[in-house]
Amino acid sequence: MARSLICKEPLNLVGDKTDCRERSDSYLESVDHYVQFLSTLRGQRSMESIGVWSVPGLHPGGLLKVVQELGLSGSPGLTVARADIAVCQDAADPTSYAGPQLRLSKFSAALQKEFRTSGAFAEANICQPMQVSEVWEQYLGFRIGGLLRAPIGLRELPAVQADGSPACLVGDVPYQEDTGTPQRYFPACSAACCDKLLVDRIGQDGFSVATVSACQAEPSDCFCAGPAQPDSWSPASLQVWRYQNRDPPPATRISVRCLHKGGVGGCG
Repeated sequence: MARSLICKEPLNLVGDKTDCRERSDSYLESVDHYVQFLSTLRGQRSMESIGVWSVPGLHPGGLLKVVQELGLSGSPGLTVARADIAVCQDAADPTSYAGPQLRLSKFSAALQKEFRTSGAFAEANICQPMQVSEVWEQYLGFRIGGLLRAPIGLRELPAVQADGSPACLVGDVPYQEDTGTPQRYFPACSAACCDKLLVDRIGQDGFSVATVSACQAEPSDCFCAGPAQPDSWSPASLQVWRYQNRDPPPATRISVRCLHKGGVGGCG
């Protein structure tokens, strides 16, 4: 961080840091570079920017606090990313917190200045899930219910097992774990459910009535895998149905490992 940021107080010492701003000799591309690129790309056409990050940013007055990690002396032990010094923290989940940011808020403000007469611009505090949901719904007409049910892109179609089901291991793992192993793997959904689930456009409230009707009888969480929809960035996709259309467990993500013709791969 010290290579891209300068504050009133030295960054190589513990304590509060104020009046922080970007270094003129930062190794990062300037925010204006990205704004100019988008301006050239879109001209005066509509531009929408919805940012979800820690609020407030350092630029409008956020405080940066540097502490020393236990057992690590000197500069290698200095950190700004720890729950007890976080810029914000989810009141309902103390393990969910966010560190300081400056460039994201600066980028959003620069976009609004460049595209004054077009689109929607908003910032939502990542530590306030309800605020994030309200911003998505207000500006994009898309509730979190729809986001939680978005399909997972696969680089190719999975291999098929002897019973006709996709050769995939799918299950929930703690969000913070990069390589977690699910405590329970999901079975494949029925063919009737998958026929609807894989082509569902997923509205702002989640799955369509047709999909819910086709999958409601599934006895547990399950998954489907097949060709992606025509406008998808990936050739194949995987979709999860939650028992009785419930939301996923809090603080988890979906782990996917599929066997492809060329070997094992996956996403998530």
